[in-house]
Amino acid sequence: ALAPQLAARIDRGEHLSAGSPEEVELRAATVAAVDRLVELLGKWGRPLRAFEVDWLLWHLSQGELPFPHHRTLTVFY
Repeated sequence: ALAPQLAARIDRGEHLSAGSPEEVELRAATVAAVDRLVELLGKWGRPLRAFEVDWLLWHLSQGELPFPHHRTLTVFY
């Protein structure tokens, strides 16, 4: 779960500075979540590599989301 202060900043649409502790934590959590999805999909007979899951999640996120996402100006996403 996100810290309430960080969740509020994301809800307000504030930009998080690239490389800030909050942005790095979110990026690390994303990597961990994708790794877990890769593991579970493999167990369920749907093997995918991390970059494929990442692409799929990015593609799905291009539609309307039911919740806000964090915003960071960077070339690394």
